[in-house]
Amino acid sequence: MRAKTTRRRRSSKETESALLKAAEVVFGDKGYVDATVDEIVDYTGISRGTFYIYFENKEDIFRKLLDLVVDDILKSARAASAGSHRDRIEFANRHYFEAMQRNRKILKALLQIANFNPEFSAVYGELRSRFITRIERDLRRKIGQGVVRPLDTRLTSYALGLMIESIAYAWLVTGYEPWSETFELEAMVKEVTDLWCAAVFVGGAEHQAPEQTPQLARLAAQTAD
Repeated sequence: MRAKTTRRRRSSKETESALLKAAEVVFGDKGYVDATVDEIVDYTGISRGTFYIYFENKEDIFRKLLDLVVDDILKSARAASAGSHRDRIEFANRHYFEAMQRNRKILKALLQIANFNPEFSAVYGELRSRFITRIERDLRRKIGQGVVRPLDTRLTSYALGLMIESIAYAWLVTGYEPWSETFELEAMVKEVTDLWCAAVFVGGAEHQAPEQTPQLARLAAQTAD
């Protein structure tokens, strides 16, 4: 189905954006292998020649689309700036799941091509690595604040990151559910957040706001003096 076009001349940025949005629809519906440049330009009403001003080929536009997907997922998974430690982790987990669900069709297309294209396989590896690295930095900071018990931050961030990512991918991207009933998003978010907090926090510390931690409270008092 061709998208509606407008008589107004598109700007360069609008043209590129229109092509990327069309690519998202086509790759999402057809998968990477069966999608074609002709279908992408037909969806927008933009000429094939114009397509090649912005993108080298199908692989190039898919790569740029994946960059947008990775940014969307990582930005969505940032912790909230208010609430307790647990509130902020729960916020980040919820938005990570929602972003994976929102981008599930493109991620499925990525899975299709990643098996025989190392470059695309590396894209998902980058997403995973950046997510785990962010968790590791947060754990080190919280250990310094005295709210997370002494632990191996690399091993723990690896375990926590893959728990979240693997559940999101299996459940929200591939649709895997081992039982007949469908999981509820909020129930899953609560469960994984409970597991996360139980694994790392000193008893009850997850219910404190970061500014209530003993080390930060002492620092604030010293600054006030």
